[in-house]
Amino acid sequence: MPILATLVTNIPENICTNVIETKLCTHRSFEPLWVLIQHTIPKATKTSVRTCFAEKAGLGGQAGKTTVAIAKNTLINWQSVSDAGRDHKKKELCGRAVGLRYSWNAEQQKFIPRPGVKKLILVLDGTWRQQDLDALVRAGWDEIYYPDEMDKLAEAII
Repeated sequence: MPILATLVTNIPENICTNVIETKLCTHRSFEPLWVLIQHTIPKATKTSVRTCFAEKAGLGGQAGKTTVAIAKNTLINWQSVSDAGRDHKKKELCGRAVGLRYSWNAEQQKFIPRPGVKKLILVLDGTWRQQDLDALVRAGWDEIYYPDEMDKLAEAII
């Protein structure tokens, strides 16, 4: 087949790939991991939680908030990553574990365990290395799951 015919034949596929990668996958409302969590744990609710650091600093609005799912006494966070953003996201998630596990008690002027939270679970997708996962566990994530482990996630809720 001549080169021009091959190029013309491949146009629909190339357009579809471009739209999926540059529009759908990067859209702020596209959250396939949340959809998996919601499907696996129908009673999970999506909410925003202000980290203990933002509470202590007295930040208002959306500052210091992170979106999580709550199921019973378990907070679930999720993150997809590529090689390019992996190191930055690892650092962010390490800090987020501490920020979610504790709350600022203004009366006592100290950090306390977040009321009603007994477990922190992280659902990950992408190119994470074992050393990244080890750092996340050391930072305070109790359990980490991938999309193909949603049955284990459901069993881990307390």
